[in-house]
Amino acid sequence: MFFPLLAQALVLGPGAPSDDVQIAGPVPAECTVSLPQDRVAIDLHDRGSQSLGSISYTCNDPDGVVRTVSSENGGFLVQDDYRIAYEFEERGDNPPGFQSRQLSAPLISQIGGGDLVLGVTQELRAVISVLPRELAAGEYSDKVTIEISPN
Repeated sequence: MFFPLLAQALVLGPGAPSDDVQIAGPVPAECTVSLPQDRVAIDLHDRGSQSLGSISYTCNDPDGVVRTVSSENGGFLVQDDYRIAYEFEERGDNPPGFQSRQLSAPLISQIGGGDLVLGVTQELRAVISVLPRELAAGEYSDKVTIEISPN
């Protein structure tokens, strides 16, 4: 085995022309957020924390993600001119969820590299602490948008 290689080296000589080819295959960063439903009914006469179901995150960016959570109505359930303040929370450890807060401004958080690569499921909750003395009839609603983007 050694002799054929030596013979080839002697035939080509020390300054034989050569070239290299680099093989590369890019994988784009892809992140997804999914909820099992796009509308959840809660009991407006029940003060306290109520489950909104779970959310699943998946992202393949090794540098992590930026999570943005925003409320269309600034953290209020609205029906015409009537409003009910509520807080929104996400429970989970990896990535870290966030404590109850009224979404008067978007909540933006960076989640470190690798935390979401395998995908995780977190629990979402709405917390109603104070109810107006009288509620006008009708449906009170808000739309919360949760998005993640690669770092």
